[in-house]
Amino acid sequence: RVAITAGEGLRHICCSYAGQNHLRELELDNCRLITDNSIDHLMQCKALQKVGLYDCIRVTRVGIRNLKARRPHLSVHAYYPPETPPIVNNEPVQNRVCKCCVLL
Repeated sequence: RVAITAGEGLRHICCSYAGQNHLRELELDNCRLITDNSIDHLMQCKALQKVGLYDCIRVTRVGIRNLKARRPHLSVHAYYPPETPPIVNNEPVQNRVCKCCVLL
């Protein structure tokens, strides 16, 4: 596991010899600074077969489509969190939790 906090970190991995020739699977989770431009660096990873993008909110569906158009055999799984419901009439926080979250 490597912590990637921004597109520069992803670029560094993709430009490395290991990234270009041996990286087969990459999962990015909650990388809020990764963008469509950042995932363009994945094109350099010749062995890459699978990418998981979880809560990478600045990676758009258009960016994923562009990546898939250039690498049609690349498996890309993306998860976008549902939006938290807005505050209505000062209701308690418990009523504003999105459907995938649980308050303990």
